[in-house]
Amino acid sequence: MGDTFSYADIIVASRLFWYKRVLKEDEWARISSWNGGGWAKVLDKIQQECHLA
Repeated sequence: MGDTFSYADIIVASRLFWYKRVLKEDEWARISSWNGGGWAKVLDKIQQECHLA
């Protein structure tokens, strides 16, 4: 939904947090760098939106 925080964002965030938690650091670094670092950016934005950071 663009700039609007939505249920889909929560689903994506849940999966990203899970990956970050269970994968080894080098594996998470590889995944978070996909799409020009887009997945790491999404996770950062969600952490800010939910006041987790």
